[in-house]
Amino acid sequence: MTLIILARLPKQPTDLDKIREINRYIFQEMQFRFPPHSLYAKDIDLYTFLPSVLDSRQGVCLGVSILYLCIAQRLELPLEIITPPGHIYVRYHEGDTLINIETTARGINPPSEMYLGLNTRKLQERNMKEVIGMAFFNQAAVYWQRLEYDTCVKLYEKALPYLKDDPLVHMFLGLNYLFVGRKSEGEKLLRPLKNYLFDYAIAPDTLTTDYLDGKITAEGIQAIFMPVDETRDSIVKKQEELHKLLKHYPKFRAGILQLAVTYLQLSRAGEAQSILTRYHDIDAGDPTVEYYLSIVCAERYDFNKSWEYLKQAESITAQRDHHPAALRALRNKLRTVCPEP
Repeated sequence: MTLIILARLPKQPTDLDKIREINRYIFQEMQFRFPPHSLYAKDIDLYTFLPSVLDSRQGVCLGVSILYLCIAQRLELPLEIITPPGHIYVRYHEGDTLINIETTARGINPPSEMYLGLNTRKLQERNMKEVIGMAFFNQAAVYWQRLEYDTCVKLYEKALPYLKDDPLVHMFLGLNYLFVGRKSEGEKLLRPLKNYLFDYAIAPDTLTTDYLDGKITAEGIQAIFMPVDETRDSIVKKQEELHKLLKHYPKFRAGILQLAVTYLQLSRAGEAQSILTRYHDIDAGDPTVEYYLSIVCAERYDFNKSWEYLKQAESITAQRDHHPAALRALRNKLRTVCPEP
């Protein structure tokens, strides 16, 4: 593939020439595509590792990014590897020139702000060694959905040498140690992560903290990772399990938030508001919860409350020097229906 691309480049190609030709060859001529959700949700590993990506010409973000990086290395094209939460893409950055290459959307160049969120204030840059570990990380997600925790442990252990300083790998490996009964090993990994604030995040992680504080058990944590396929039946099933869980562990924050999300998915804003308020009463420091509350209150014409929650979300994010587009858009929308109190 690299030789074909190289043959089509001018004698002294610029980096931008190389990017254009890689994009044209991969996404137009060879037609590499992001697989349908119904396929990659079950077998994400098939769309991550390079041999299967080349065979099928389909790949998730990590799979196509690995292909892109392999070609770029051979063309001596310097690229940065960027990982927003749950995603990866490559970027060209030289001087004032910055080009994002979105490998799940035919190499388009979206604005960097698109990758930021309410709880994501900056983008992490990775190296090639870490990308190898992320392939095992992706593969573990498949077995986690299948409840095959022993296999998850093996895969996270394989990822660890490549991502030894990544707290998320430590967290997921620690949780899966708990799931397979290796409690002491799991808690050893989790203790340093109590009240841990990821560098890219706005609010500290609550999952590890609630477990170490006795607000949830390892078995209870498994419930929040129940997969849903966006059908009503799967959402209701998860909702019922979360209701049962929260009867025994009423202050488990991740469980409360997941329960609220199931009601939002079912367009039941009233129940969602009640549950989100319950979270707010326990912890008013999560910008996502405050944002959801602001939207739900606005939909129910309680605009003063909506402004109150919006200002709380803005205050939380501003403390980390972050002003997300979602909050700016909500503020502009509220101004059209109700003056700021």
